[in-house]
Amino acid sequence: MIHDFLTQCDYFRIKNITVTGACRFQDEQVIKQAAIEKGTNILSINLPLMRKRLMANPSIAEAEIIRYLPDRIVIRIKEHIPLAVLDFGRRFIINKNGEIFKEMDNSNQQDLPLVTGLKISDINISGEHGSLYYDAVMDVLNLGQKRGSPVPLGAIEKIKVDKEMGLILYTAYCKTAGLHEIKLGYNDYPTKYKSLKKIYIYLKRTRGFLDFCSIDINNLNRIVLTPAGNKKEL
Repeated sequence: MIHDFLTQCDYFRIKNITVTGACRFQDEQVIKQAAIEKGTNILSINLPLMRKRLMANPSIAEAEIIRYLPDRIVIRIKEHIPLAVLDFGRRFIINKNGEIFKEMDNSNQQDLPLVTGLKISDINISGEHGSLYYDAVMDVLNLGQKRGSPVPLGAIEKIKVDKEMGLILYTAYCKTAGLHEIKLGYNDYPTKYKSLKKIYIYLKRTRGFLDFCSIDINNLNRIVLTPAGNKKEL
């Protein structure tokens, strides 16, 4: 009788549902995913089940539901932050930790860098380190997130992994040349990015634009730049 009284008492009806941590989700979407409604008796809801429903969404990394008597529920979530798309024939999205968290479909955002040339065996699974090739990709993606990066993450359309030659970036700065091609090779990416920054500054000052189609910066002692519409190297 006491149980029935408490789980049916109007005093314990949920009046307030607060969502924290949502960035790409609307609060209403999170509440709908948890399948909870205002007016439900706060003592009758199954908190572990609500959390399980939230975690069923692959974009949610962590979830916590807290019950505050008499009438308030707080839902705390942590979302996966998408970083890039890996193409293995099928495409998968990785988060900022380099972990695959969902397969890409038509509803996913399309403005992430596309990484090609890797195998599934290259990525880090279950907390283990990935291959040298995958670590190289992550190094470049992390550099692109830093303030003042000469190749910001949002400008990278594609990263091609050539296991013999190294990484090749394709960016979309140049309208006349199409995609820029930046041949980075392997290793010492921070130094190579500093050199790229100096090259960009020089081009702006002397040419007034960044109208080139390719830069080979694999060897810092011999940087080769190919202007747009001109096969002659500089």
